[in-house]
Amino acid sequence: MNKFIKYITGAVISIVLFSCSDFLDKEYDLALSESEIFNDEVNTRGFLANIYNNMHNGFAPFTNGQFKGSTTDAMTDNAVSYWNVHYWHGVQTDSYDATNNPFLDDYWTNYLIGIRKANQFMKNAKESVLGSAMYDRNMAEARLLRAMFHFELIRWLGLLL
Repeated sequence: MNKFIKYITGAVISIVLFSCSDFLDKEYDLALSESEIFNDEVNTRGFLANIYNNMHNGFAPFTNGQFKGSTTDAMTDNAVSYWNVHYWHGVQTDSYDATNNPFLDDYWTNYLIGIRKANQFMKNAKESVLGSAMYDRNMAEARLLRAMFHFELIRWLGLLL
């Protein structure tokens, strides 16, 4: 029992003495610069892959109370939604307004950010980093993503930017 008390006392003293140390309080900048991204093949391709995060995902898990990840068919006769909390139920019943408009909530910001990312990729990607064939493919992919974001904005909001 005496050894146990010594170990506990030593642990408590260690915690008290070293807990206020600034040794572990480091802040790192996790953001990469533009040159770090587009001068490395893995980072460049990762940037392109990240653009897909701005697309609406019809197969996203139903983890939020509004079921925002559900397919847009849920606002048509193809997949009728009877849940009042469902994201698309307001479209079916025409009960949304400027404060709870489902189109402005996700589409507007996500698609505009996606367009910006695609433009940034097309401006900064380098053929010397990616190689000729991969460069052509990735540029075409970025143009397609940008076109899809524009199409969705026109489709849902009637906007052409």
